Amino acid sequence: MLHPGDPVRVAYEELVTELGISGAEVIRKALTDMHERHRQAHPRPIALKEAG
Repeated sequence: MLHPGDPVRVAYEELVTELGISGAEVIRKALTDMHERHRQAHPRPIALKEAG
């Protein structure tokens, strides 16, 4: 939950209102970006990558 006055809520609301994108898209993009950064920092062994 993002409480009123929370800086993250302000950023979220700006993205939704100023860019005209859905809240779900904001969350989807954030999760995708976080996952990519995690994968770059912690690459899986090649055998696991090939297995999926």
